[in-house]
Amino acid sequence: MTEELERKIREVISGRGMTSNDIIRELIVKEGTNAEEIRQAIADMVRKGELIKKPDYDRKKFIFYLNQGT
Repeated sequence: MTEELERKIREVISGRGMTSNDIIRELIVKEGTNAEEIRQAIADMVRKGELIKKPDYDRKKFIFYLNQGT
């Protein structure tokens, strides 16, 4: 399930930055996935270097981007 969830996260982000809430909202609507599983998958992908986490100081949120180097 985790690999499939990571693939879906890559598809959702695909070139644009999104907050974790945006990613969760979109995947819950499309897939009916559990929010905690999505958060865990995002954290795992950041640790693996597949996602880049950058702060957005105006929104006071982290924005996640696909790492184009992987």
